[in-house]
Amino acid sequence: MKKADFIDNILPFVSKASRYLGNEINAVKKDLSKVDLKFALAFPDAYEIGMSHLGLHILYNILNSQKEVACERVFTPWPDMEAIMRDKNIRLSTLESHVPVKDFDVLGFSLEYELSYANILKMLSLAGIPLLSKKRDESYPLVIAGGPCTYNPEPIADFFDAIVIGEAEELIIDFCKIFITWKNSKAPKKELLDALSEIDGIYIPSFFDPVCNEDGTIKKIIPLKKGYELINKRVISDFNNVAFCTSPIVPYMQIIHDRAGIEIARGCTRGCRFCMAGMIYRPVREKNIAKIKQLSDEALSNTGYEDLSLASLSSGDFSGIQEILELLITAHKHNRVSISLPSMRVETLTRALMDEIKQIRKTGFTIAPEAGTQRLRDVINKGITEPEIISTATQIFSAGWTLIKLYFMIGLPTETADDLKGIIDLSRKIASTDRRKQLNVSVSTFVPKPHTPFQWEQQDTSRTILEKQHFLKDRLQRGKIRIKWHNHNLSILEGVFSRGDRSLHKVIIKAHEMGAGFEAWTEHFQPELWDKAFLECGIDKLFYLRKRSLDECLPWSHISCGINDDFLKNELIKSQKEQITRDCRTNGCSNCGVCRKAGSKGLTCSFGSYTAKDSATHYSTPSQTAPDNSSFCYRLRFTKTGSARFLSHLELSRCFARCMRRAKLPLKYSSGFHPHPRIIFNEALPVGLESREEFLDILLAQKLDKDEIPLKINCCLPEGIKVLSADEIPLKNKPVIDRINKYAICFPEKTTSDFAPQMEIERFIEAFKKQKKFILESIKKGKSFQTDLKQIVREISLTANKTLELELNPGEIKTPRITDIAGRILHLGDKEKKALKIIKYS
Repeated sequence: MKKADFIDNILPFVSKASRYLGNEINAVKKDLSKVDLKFALAFPDAYEIGMSHLGLHILYNILNSQKEVACERVFTPWPDMEAIMRDKNIRLSTLESHVPVKDFDVLGFSLEYELSYANILKMLSLAGIPLLSKKRDESYPLVIAGGPCTYNPEPIADFFDAIVIGEAEELIIDFCKIFITWKNSKAPKKELLDALSEIDGIYIPSFFDPVCNEDGTIKKIIPLKKGYELINKRVISDFNNVAFCTSPIVPYMQIIHDRAGIEIARGCTRGCRFCMAGMIYRPVREKNIAKIKQLSDEALSNTGYEDLSLASLSSGDFSGIQEILELLITAHKHNRVSISLPSMRVETLTRALMDEIKQIRKTGFTIAPEAGTQRLRDVINKGITEPEIISTATQIFSAGWTLIKLYFMIGLPTETADDLKGIIDLSRKIASTDRRKQLNVSVSTFVPKPHTPFQWEQQDTSRTILEKQHFLKDRLQRGKIRIKWHNHNLSILEGVFSRGDRSLHKVIIKAHEMGAGFEAWTEHFQPELWDKAFLECGIDKLFYLRKRSLDECLPWSHISCGINDDFLKNELIKSQKEQITRDCRTNGCSNCGVCRKAGSKGLTCSFGSYTAKDSATHYSTPSQTAPDNSSFCYRLRFTKTGSARFLSHLELSRCFARCMRRAKLPLKYSSGFHPHPRIIFNEALPVGLESREEFLDILLAQKLDKDEIPLKINCCLPEGIKVLSADEIPLKNKPVIDRINKYAICFPEKTTSDFAPQMEIERFIEAFKKQKKFILESIKKGKSFQTDLKQIVREISLTANKTLELELNPGEIKTPRITDIAGRILHLGDKEKKALKIIKYS
């Protein structure tokens, strides 16, 4: 299906927010006929989730930077879109070119969480690709995966041809070279898999054969290729100079993490015994301040984002965190850029850091004690004390913040009733530091993860989880304390897949056939469906929640994240003795094995050393704009045409604000904790309408040549939006004077039985003209309204080319939507109204 046909025939029935995808700022569109490798980058969840993932942007950038490679994106269609696709037999396609995924060479999935597994099969099914790798020959795309879930890939191993273990920035280049060579050779698929297995960090599931005992446990995992017995994760050695994306795609719709992100460090040495990320991303590597400053400046310039996130597993542990925060806030304060640190530990959150952060915006603060008592915090090696927690909370409230979020876990190893009571006591103590402030307590359920000291521990059953949740809810939900908890059924399903084996692929297939998908979304999760799938496959969920013996062969035993098993076992023993392991940043190497194993390549944990003097030497404060009391107002006239008509008013506002930031206009901002550019639209244009003339006003801090403004902005605006002119107007301006609004309404080219023939349309028009009153009834917020269209419609006619032309009177009467006006006059239903193409001329 051509892109135009896709837009005209399918998108009218789809959620409006998704209609402009593939045409975002910084999206890359290549001629697929001129590349050697077509790579579809898949995220098995909704667009707004996948586009928030930093790794997706990095890989998209790396792949498209290769001349011979074209990379395009594909996400799981929302259920309404899926229903239409299945009903009309439409194959899953990429966003950029709308080419079916089945026509690509490689389909690569990013697996960030276990609850997305059913969506993998949903996407394969919609693409017309067999679910099992053994049923796919050379005529299908090679299906691969990467991400943290691949450290135990066994539950989904049978779906993939190859799986990336570890960090992919360099590996993906090696992969592409081998794939292109194989493709040109026209050799069998087996030769490609053989070649890929030679790349460090690539796991070929079909090259291993797990053998089970009679009780269902793993007896051994047999390697089927000589010399290919253990898969070591791929690790980036030069993290400071590794490829990074400073031109990420900027969505028009609001996504979960709607901001620019810079990864300042990778890895963590804190050693929390429940934390998989803290183990698999070792060793710790940091970017230097100069590199972070460079990347931040480029990312903000290329995106127009108003928020910058300094990302790592523990941002406060970054060696130069105070210096880089001061530097970035100073450099971007005039543009009202908010700097956020998404992962801060209590002991690293100093008053100095708080004072820096609140200079721009008071974003929220989160404290993660994880456990309610010191004993249990020692068991999990959290490394923070109650006095530190109370002191930090007190400082946060006294610094002006009104909300703190607390994160706790239930079901941790050795947990007792006293530990649950400790959650209540600690929460109340923090709330009592300032009873005017809000405290949100989030309680999740402990899920044992592979490659952690607790990988052998038992997980709580549903009944136990519910008992603990009700215990906390009954005692905490009062006053300024609010408590939230995770769905116990989701925690159980996550736990099963986290430590599952290959036999679980049957359950995933069965659940998919029953309609599973979007398990991470509460409104779509169906626990009864999964229970039935497990039952029909003869698999007991409790088998995967059980405690494991230390000598048991685990399903992921042939996958190495670099951590020694002896280290993990020793940490488990220390947890049982309530002993802590100090952070190797300050107390010497803890002998986890990562640095020793990576040492052959000269790779160890690397920590920087920075001072404020160093920062001041290298960077200076940017030149200041005009004084705050200088303001200049300009009225912009612009068009909104083509596929841009599907942008909502909020999305259009966000688009203009970020484009103006990219154009480096000296914008004026509102006051308050969340400043916004002073941009005012004359009116909100309904979704789906094209317009040849719209107006907005902007307030600038400097006087600019009015002819220069359109040139600056148009270079940054997307296809379909263009500024025609700009005129300076008085600061105390009035909205655009009411004028006659003229519309042209085009009917679908292929008229169906849903639309009246031309003679009927003309008859409806004449009937309308003869009426003295013509009432349009509507219901808004439960209230009924009646509007006389004879007072609103000035002229109506049908042209020779079958276009309906409407002129609406200016006036004080609130005008209904043009689609409702046309629908009432022509007796159209909702479906027919959605198919109309409407153009506003003035």
